[in-house]
Amino acid sequence: MTPGNWSLALPNSTLSACPNNSERTSRTYAAYGRGIHNLLRSVHSDPKKWAALGANRAALEAAIQNLIDRGLFYLRYTTGDPADNMRSKGLRVVADYISFYATELARLQFEPEKAFETLIEYEDGDGGALISGAIDVVRQDSPPRVTLIDFKSGDPESDNHQKLDEQEMKLQVAIYALAAKKELEYQPEQGLVRYLDPGSDEKRELQIPLDTRAMADAKSFVAKTAARIRDRTFKEGPAPRSAAKHRCGGCDFLGMCGMAEATAYKKANPKKW
Repeated sequence: MTPGNWSLALPNSTLSACPNNSERTSRTYAAYGRGIHNLLRSVHSDPKKWAALGANRAALEAAIQNLIDRGLFYLRYTTGDPADNMRSKGLRVVADYISFYATELARLQFEPEKAFETLIEYEDGDGGALISGAIDVVRQDSPPRVTLIDFKSGDPESDNHQKLDEQEMKLQVAIYALAAKKELEYQPEQGLVRYLDPGSDEKRELQIPLDTRAMADAKSFVAKTAARIRDRTFKEGPAPRSAAKHRCGGCDFLGMCGMAEATAYKKANPKKW
């Protein structure tokens, strides 16, 4: 990379080597989500096998349990009954997913956890940002036409840890689409955020358009955001958010932040930081 370029990972989580209780909690929920993703990676690596099991719940759960027993649902900071409960929930969630999408799994091919790197140039022409990440699943609809799928665990604490509202999820998938088109030579037609354990079938999916405008908007947003990091433009309040929940309360840097919004939040919520 040239000196004007920056490297960003999507998504990214930074935790200390000796975590405190709060960080252990965060890691526990992250491990739950990671366990779910590990199981789904195995499912989408051999979709027809799992589709065939979808009609036999006992056999399906036994096969998923075998994956768990092999270490695909490792919970470092959780033991005893809480760990057993998380694994039981994970088994149920993945079994429900396979049963619901059995027809799709039987018919199509998938590329799970497709890694990528893509360079998004700054709008002023002075370098760019190298974005890296992994698409949960690339569904091979009719290659090169594909659908990009991103999973959300459905566990309230796990999803809150990611702190993504609907607009941010759309941005995330649109960035995946930019990489899929430029680096992987696919033609992404749509994105899907699939919620696991959603409570109702109507809430299983969020469809995300990946038209020219959506992808151009995502590219521009990333370029401008990365350029502000390059230029060390940090003395600004939190970006607007569509959800009503206050952003400062979930920020890792709340304790050291002196912005007016953060100061007001800390004064109003002295026991929450």
